[in-house]
Amino acid sequence: MNSGNDAALETPVRWLQSLRFALLLLSLLLTLIFGSVAVTLNQQAVATPLSEASAARFSQQQHSLQGQFNDKIGNAERLAQALNDLTAELWGREAELRHLGQHLLEQLPPESPVIAAGIWPEPREFQRDRVRSSLYWTIQHDGERQVRFHNDYNNTANISYHGESWYTPTRHQREPGCYWTQRYTDPFLRKAVITCAIGLRRDNRFIGATSIVLDPQRLHPDMATMKRASPFYLLLDHGQHILNAQGIALEGSDTLPALAQHDKRFGQITVQLHNEAERRVSNVRQDKPQWREEVDKLSQQSRQLSQLQAEHILARLHADSDDATPGRSVLIKSDALHQTAVRITPLSNIGILLSGQNQASQLAGVPWDRWLSASITAGAIAIALLLSFVFSGGVVLRPLHRLIRQLRLPAEDTHVDTTPAHEIGVIGELVNARHAHIRRLLEAANRKSRADARKAKNNPGREQNSDSGWAVIDAIADAVAVSDTQGNISYLNHAAETLTGWNLAQARGLDFDEVFHILDQHGKQRLAQLATRALQASPAAEQAVAVMFKTRSGHHLPSKLSSAPIRDSRGAVVGAAIILNDARSSLGSSGPIASELRDKLTGLLNRQAFDAELASRCEAARQNLANTFALLYLDVDHMQDINQAFGSEGGDEFLRQLGRLIQSDVGENNPAYRLNSDKFGVLIETADPAAAQLTAELLSADVQSWGFQWHGERRDVSVSTGLIMVDKDSGRPADVLRQADALCQQAQNEGRGRIISGRAQADKEDRRDDRNWLTNIKKGLAEDRFHLSTQQIRPLQRNSDDGHVFSTLTALEDDEGFWTGADTFMPVAERHDLAEQLDRWTIDQVFKHLIKDPELTVGIDFCIISLSVSSMQSPRFLDFMIEHFKDSAVSPNKICLDLSENNVHTRLSSARDFCRTMHRAGCRLSLSGVSTRPSSYKLIRELPVQLVRFDPALTHSADRDPVERLATESLHRIVHTLGKQSMALQVNSAELLRVLQGIGINYAQGDAIARPTPIVFQAQA
Repeated sequence: MNSGNDAALETPVRWLQSLRFALLLLSLLLTLIFGSVAVTLNQQAVATPLSEASAARFSQQQHSLQGQFNDKIGNAERLAQALNDLTAELWGREAELRHLGQHLLEQLPPESPVIAAGIWPEPREFQRDRVRSSLYWTIQHDGERQVRFHNDYNNTANISYHGESWYTPTRHQREPGCYWTQRYTDPFLRKAVITCAIGLRRDNRFIGATSIVLDPQRLHPDMATMKRASPFYLLLDHGQHILNAQGIALEGSDTLPALAQHDKRFGQITVQLHNEAERRVSNVRQDKPQWREEVDKLSQQSRQLSQLQAEHILARLHADSDDATPGRSVLIKSDALHQTAVRITPLSNIGILLSGQNQASQLAGVPWDRWLSASITAGAIAIALLLSFVFSGGVVLRPLHRLIRQLRLPAEDTHVDTTPAHEIGVIGELVNARHAHIRRLLEAANRKSRADARKAKNNPGREQNSDSGWAVIDAIADAVAVSDTQGNISYLNHAAETLTGWNLAQARGLDFDEVFHILDQHGKQRLAQLATRALQASPAAEQAVAVMFKTRSGHHLPSKLSSAPIRDSRGAVVGAAIILNDARSSLGSSGPIASELRDKLTGLLNRQAFDAELASRCEAARQNLANTFALLYLDVDHMQDINQAFGSEGGDEFLRQLGRLIQSDVGENNPAYRLNSDKFGVLIETADPAAAQLTAELLSADVQSWGFQWHGERRDVSVSTGLIMVDKDSGRPADVLRQADALCQQAQNEGRGRIISGRAQADKEDRRDDRNWLTNIKKGLAEDRFHLSTQQIRPLQRNSDDGHVFSTLTALEDDEGFWTGADTFMPVAERHDLAEQLDRWTIDQVFKHLIKDPELTVGIDFCIISLSVSSMQSPRFLDFMIEHFKDSAVSPNKICLDLSENNVHTRLSSARDFCRTMHRAGCRLSLSGVSTRPSSYKLIRELPVQLVRFDPALTHSADRDPVERLATESLHRIVHTLGKQSMALQVNSAELLRVLQGIGINYAQGDAIARPTPIVFQAQA
């Protein structure tokens, strides 16, 4: 090597471009992965079990607290009911009541919270000569327990009990049971109490009440079994007064709002309970027509009740039992880092129980289980870092540095060490093999050049005839390989290069079996030494046999193979010709359609095929991010110089050879196209920008190293490349192609032979239109601006009495009252996840019309509803449809759900599942946009659709164009053979309708039958 090249080899690799930097990033990635795994495992193995155990303890506490409170309150309610029943039975018999009442209270256990009881008749109801005739007992728990009878309330000098706030609400009771008062101070007992009062009625007439008085302080539960759990609770009445508490510092607060002033944890709950009480009042107020009169009456009857208090009391008395607030848990903040679960539990009618658990043990303010989880995570990350450094240093970097040092030696001395057993050792072996192969190619080229020179000297016209023979072989559509007498490749035509993925320069001199991987017709056994057999075959044995060709990507292609020896003028065997007929090529090249999609000069696909494929792939990418692909836009640099130097004949040959080179380099899975004179396009099936960039760079390097030769003169060539990634946000195909062309022009302007890459973006105007339509769609949904209309469909081959058929159409009304069809706004809705919502709106409207008019439903055979791809993929939409059928009398076979073929192609698995589910439910299905493509036939066969709706582009000229008519008739016969029915769309003339009916089409839709009408399901004559 010269000194300039040596200096280039010694140039150090930049840090950001080095493998060391890439491995550092890999180490960080491994650290993140290990950390994520550790966090996940900790969550499952540590945090979740601890949390579940804590939740179980918390639940057990709540049940215990609730059970103890319910027992005490339930005992009080049963006592009140027993006293009430006793009073009703012995009404008017004061002595017996006094004796039995005392006996009843003396049976109470010592821990009972009951401290008083009473019987409170209405004036002159118990004894006609007395206005007050109450019976009142108190229970003293200080020292020796005593039950004492009192008559003080009957003293007319004292304030009458008939106006007390615990008594008057019982007049308004509609259901049996206790009315529990809020906490109040009893004037006789001189302490805060709550009362359970039950009204007394005879012949539906209120005659008084009985009451049981409880000391809230004696309602405390047994906390002995809960000390380790550190529970707390608050027992509240309906006015948020604190009746009893444990585990909370009240600091003199006697109501929940007062407690929330210094303990911020309870502010949220205070607001919730207040809102629920207001909601209860509002609901009862709406249901009671004489609400205001009843509130005024209760307020006037009571000395101490305000209008607001009266409303809340009546709301509790009249609220349905179903309206009771169920038990629930809420999270309240303990501090900036922690939250506490608080259980809100209604207790009978007495009030609310708030219960929770104080913070668990902590270290430095953090729970110990979080410390444990963090320690495990840190350990896993440390292990990941250690492993990544060991891997990168010992396994990759040191062998790679040794390889780099060896490759920097002069070429004639380079023999790479292959001692590592992993991939770097394989790289060394490949480098050695490539060097040896290049030496062999150079030697063979020198030998061939000398032999060609001798042949040209002896017979000047022979080389031209030979070139003409190869041109004839290149024109053959089948793959043709020519071998020498050793079975090595000496020539491949263009079809063979495309089929195998090898170009002639790569394959020449290799064994035939190395380039062509041929299996038996079942694809199980390798067929070897085919070229050697062809050399030995007789002309009579030349017969095509069925085989399988295995491509470099691993696909199996059914083919037919034939071979024959090549003999010179003396009959001696000088080689063999092996012909491989690709079944795909046979199918695709028959008929005028395939020839129209091929460029006549290069044999590549042409601009018409490119436009169709680009549009199809852009649509697939728009609907599914997984369909992202790359577009290479290639422009030959200085093409005019080649034409001037070699003439038009040489320029044509240059384009033919360049086309073969491009297709061979990018592989059979990435179709190459000739777009115009010197521009080519390649569609690459990859979503990885790095892989697309690598393909573009390899292709550019191959073109530059190729060198076009014409009549002994060689010229170096290059191509400028625009590489663009296409995804769901790339916009229209025209925008994609325009941006790719702009990148290609930029590459030429920056020096030619360059590659400029980018990502296709939709035009700003398109994005602005998207935003405008998105606003209109959301506004239409919010303001009910969508409208449903229908278009009648005519059955062409059966009696019209079988029922009407309709297709539904959805339109959006703008601010000026104009209607816009779904074809305009539905693509925007699909891009912004609103399509399923619009489909649900359409389904709802259709069902409403069918349910509203049962006679109309009977007269309809079925109606067609088009679905978006979002609905087809959504499990929620399946549930939505099935629920509609269950909840209505509409038969599923009245509904025909229509799917677009384009949507189904991109999501075949989801479409298959959707169709099978709806088919089992009894719903009809149709497939629209169907044409004569082979993929359409496959869909018709696979999906359980009953109706196939033809692409209007196929049928719109069937009355004038015999080719279209023949294609329509052919598709109809296929549909009919598969047991399905056909439908033509956009039938807008009577003559077209007559032709379609003659072909046998089952249904027709269009203006020639009926125009769309906003009067839903209106049949037109």
